[in-house]
Amino acid sequence: MFYLSEEKVNWILNNLRTQGLNDDRLEGELLDHICCAVEHEMQENRLSFEEAYAQTIAAFGKEGILKVQKDTLKARKTRSISRRITHLSATIAACLILFIGVVVQAQERPNAHPLLKSIPVCSGFGKRHHPMSSKLRFHSGVDIRVPVGTKVFAPAGGKVIEAKFHQGRGYYVVIQHNDVYTTTYWHLSKILVRKNQYIKKGDNIALTGSTGFSTGPHLHYEVKKHGKVVNPQQYFGK
Repeated sequence: MFYLSEEKVNWILNNLRTQGLNDDRLEGELLDHICCAVEHEMQENRLSFEEAYAQTIAAFGKEGILKVQKDTLKARKTRSISRRITHLSATIAACLILFIGVVVQAQERPNAHPLLKSIPVCSGFGKRHHPMSSKLRFHSGVDIRVPVGTKVFAPAGGKVIEAKFHQGRGYYVVIQHNDVYTTTYWHLSKILVRKNQYIKKGDNIALTGSTGFSTGPHLHYEVKKHGKVVNPQQYFGK
């Protein structure tokens, strides 16, 4: 397990205080759970400290820290000591549930090769000469050359939001993994899932093919983060 240094823990604490958290009894609980979430992001998803902290706070919610403090201060003014303790415990329990949700969401981040094999990419992400027009165009994913009928697997759990035929993409599937990530699979020969179906990481979702505008059997694979395409090779996992 990766552990944050004392310097980084103190940095997080000071940053929380700048966001308005100044309640000692909540400070320790929140700090502990935020640090755990940051450590998980850094170890499991290979993020830098800054990236892991930003993602953790974003998942917690823009107003989450101030809301916890506001609710607790209100409870102190209007309730008896026994009811205050109950409310404070419930607030901390809510924090625990929220951060468990952060960890679960991190687990739904695509982090595996869609074919579960170390098959090299034949056409990478970014600008390239289009294989059909020869014009320089932006390639929104990666192409992996494999025989027709090769199994395609989900790199993370999620919900199928599209599973149909398109003239250019051929048979294709789109999976929404969480509020951040979606993955897309083009030129399939057969779709094995349906729209609105929930799938788990490693489920066989389709078979590769050469349908649509394709020069030969291959899988076109895309990853989107917050609606923008990113290099899928960063999400192939270990």
